[in-house]
Amino acid sequence: MYENIKILANTHYKTYSAYFFDTHIWLAYIESGEGNISKEYKLYIDFIDKIVEDNLLQGEKPPKIVMTSLLLSEIMNRYMRDTAMRKHFGKDYRQKNFKIDYRPIEYYKQQLSHLLNTFQRFELYFYLLPDNLAELSFFENLPTFQAHDKDFNRLPAKVPFPSLKMARG
Repeated sequence: MYENIKILANTHYKTYSAYFFDTHIWLAYIESGEGNISKEYKLYIDFIDKIVEDNLLQGEKPPKIVMTSLLLSEIMNRYMRDTAMRKHFGKDYRQKNFKIDYRPIEYYKQQLSHLLNTFQRFELYFYLLPDNLAELSFFENLPTFQAHDKDFNRLPAKVPFPSLKMARG
């Protein structure tokens, strides 16, 4: 079961036991480590930092951050193909071939290492949730599937652990 947080500013980070952050929030968070803090995402970045700090201080039942393999894959692909590649090649980065022009260079290896180190630091704060796509009756739900504000993450969620109350940010 999950609740969609409408106004993050009105939510205390300990309200829920776990939080799910979309790819765009993770991309902003990763870039914030390089000193690029977007005003648009500052609230999310601060919220994630509070969760991390509470886990570091070993607070009482610190909240976790939900991570799925699909989300992790999307974050890594978007960061490496869009964010890092654009930083290296500039605005015409889409004219380059990812595998031929970008993967072989040292900058790619540095950015991949940076990204992997970022996620390694989150090991204790992540709640790794199985995707369980087969259990969502994906094809059965397609006829009634409705996108909500262009986010395609509104299929019925079956969280395998009933005690987990999760909020999406």
